[in-house]
Amino acid sequence: MATNLELKCRSASCAELQECARRLGAVVQATLAQTDTYFHVPHGRLKLREIDGSHAELIQYDRPDVAGDRWSRYTRVTVGDPAGLVRALRDALGIRCIVKKVRTLYLYRTARIHVDEVAGLGSF
Repeated sequence: MATNLELKCRSASCAELQECARRLGAVVQATLAQTDTYFHVPHGRLKLREIDGSHAELIQYDRPDVAGDRWSRYTRVTVGDPAGLVRALRDALGIRCIVKKVRTLYLYRTARIHVDEVAGLGSF
């Protein structure tokens, strides 16, 4: 199981966050349209992430529900039939929520910086 350290911050605008990343020296790697479908599970979190309608992966992860920085343990599996998997998991587990976002991915040294515009929630 892989691990990562994350910190989520709300911002007034993605443009402000993108400017901060550029000033830091981070380099844009990609801009991606993502849809995350979360399923009810008894432990941790389970989501199907669809990226630009061309790639999908099932991600199971566990992290504490606390503010600030937090460590996450996760497993990712590439999915060939995301629509079929959504139907199967929906019928077995139920859908918790669906999150749609546009993510701009920056790379700074060995750190990935995600600037997200999340539908109905704002900029992070």
